[in-house]
Amino acid sequence: VFHVKQGSKRPVSRETAQNDARASFLGILRGTEDDINALSKQLDDQADNDILAAFGQAQAVDASPVVAKIDTILNGPSGGSTAIKATLGKLRNMLVDENGNLISDSPEYLYQSVRKEIKTLMDGKVDANGQYAKGELIAARKVLDDVIESGAPGFKQYLADYAKAAKPINAMRHLQSLDLFKN
Repeated sequence: VFHVKQGSKRPVSRETAQNDARASFLGILRGTEDDINALSKQLDDQADNDILAAFGQAQAVDASPVVAKIDTILNGPSGGSTAIKATLGKLRNMLVDENGNLISDSPEYLYQSVRKEIKTLMDGKVDANGQYAKGELIAARKVLDDVIESGAPGFKQYLADYAKAAKPINAMRHLQSLDLFKN
């Protein structure tokens, strides 16, 4: 069966027409770089508002549960690994000084410095050790998020909202990275 392609006088096969329709649909899902930039700007603006709301009335917190979790990991079976020692040691040093005193009781510091460092370490942007210690970093991050939430109610909701709003952007980026659209 042949069809006439829209805008053309030349007949095309059903298979070609269906492939064209799929490619058109994927093109819509894929979006453009401008689409990604616009969605990213909306996400950043909303995230700025949400994080300000969460930290606007923040109270001091006790980060010792995070240090305790790190120490438990370091003293546990996986703590013998040099990669885990190096990665979690780096994180621990962001929380306590050389005398063992907590560095900050600010939930914002814990988010802006420590939590973001965990992401950087897990992404392997510092070194490969962070990727190796990903499970241990996730465990420490879970305790850290609980501590931050205790002083900045709404922080976990901010994280959930951000993750949900980032999904379409990540999907577009992924589709754009595929070779489906290259000739």
